[in-house]
Amino acid sequence: ANETLADLDNSASVMDQLFSIPWYKNDIQGDQEIMIGYSDSGKDAGKLAAGLLGLALLLASFAAVGIFMSTLTEQPVIAAISSFGLLLLLWIIDWSGGGREEMTGLFHYLSLQTHLQSFLKGLFSSTDLIYYLLLIATFLVLSIRRLDQQRLTG
Repeated sequence: ANETLADLDNSASVMDQLFSIPWYKNDIQGDQEIMIGYSDSGKDAGKLAAGLLGLALLLASFAAVGIFMSTLTEQPVIAAISSFGLLLLLWIIDWSGGGREEMTGLFHYLSLQTHLQSFLKGLFSSTDLIYYLLLIATFLVLSIRRLDQQRLTG
């Protein structure tokens, strides 16, 4: 059952009716505990959905980077290692910056981890969504262009 504002407004009359029952009043012996601010588990669904969306976008980003790196080489091991290296760089890039404000801000924005954190906190930010969608689209377009170039040149 979902609680509404009307339920909260009617709580005084409900409690009065409850306390008017003689056996209940004797049973609690004048000591009634009330939970204020009760939250049922259904309200956590938004936080879970945002976290799952963030993880799905991160996974799609990993896949797009991996696909692009695999178009650059014939060797799967080299593609895997280069994908790991680029993804690691994009993950930890905000750790650097040398203390310069403009560089720190740029590196912070480019970091995969920075954009994932808001989703994991249950916040849906259009900026973070656009970052992931642009990252995915960029690497997929680069992959398509690279494959087209390979196809045309033989």
